[in-house]
Amino acid sequence: MVYYRVIKVVSILFILFANSLCVFAQEGEDFDFPVEIKSNDGPFSYTSISADSVNKIRGLQSTEKIDYLEPEVDMFKYILDDKIYLAIKRDHDWISGLLSYRSALSFDYELVMLNTNNDKGIIVTSSSILGKGGRYGGYDYSSTTYSLINITTGKRYFLGELYENENHWYEGYTASDTGSEEREMIEMDKEENWKTNSEVLQFQIKVTPGKVRFENIICDNCNAENLDAVSAVEYVWKEDRLIKDKVIPEK
Repeated sequence: MVYYRVIKVVSILFILFANSLCVFAQEGEDFDFPVEIKSNDGPFSYTSISADSVNKIRGLQSTEKIDYLEPEVDMFKYILDDKIYLAIKRDHDWISGLLSYRSALSFDYELVMLNTNNDKGIIVTSSSILGKGGRYGGYDYSSTTYSLINITTGKRYFLGELYENENHWYEGYTASDTGSEEREMIEMDKEENWKTNSEVLQFQIKVTPGKVRFENIICDNCNAENLDAVSAVEYVWKEDRLIKDKVIPEK
């Protein structure tokens, strides 16, 4: 019965889920505080769905009610084909859209007011940690991605990804040189034979009516240009776009 429900929902919401791989690839790119932040097209936009679809979503085994926003917003997270979706209740209907391709993430949600017309938005924070290690090196990578969903319009905005990436590797003697594993073990215990480097981009997001502000920015060897001396970047709404309004230097 659950399998039958999944097939029915996929059929009803097919237009919402199609052509999504190329959009996800764009989100992995560096976020360098562009002049303009536009809403995502395609499946990352949220589309109105019928009451019948909502009932089927509620019946899925993977459906999880989001309690963070109660009682102001009714919202569900659900999974189809290893893709994560959100269904969000508006005043008179529901919208639903693709949230992520990666199911092994943790999510958090924050309700915000977007403008003086009381349009509501939801900031979705998704976090992940990756790591790999071996005898001669490895890396640790943690990231947090921010998206803003306008409940009124169903538009979704990518607000960037903060990250910390640390690499370490061994540059000393190895047993492959002459075959002495004992000497290799001695050399690997020496701190000077290990090298590290790191890249860090950190910031906080504050949303107030009419404005989105990136603050407490830290850019250490990252690709976001000239941000090591910037305290905050402010965006204002112009119709359905976010336009960079102020770049505030460090005092």
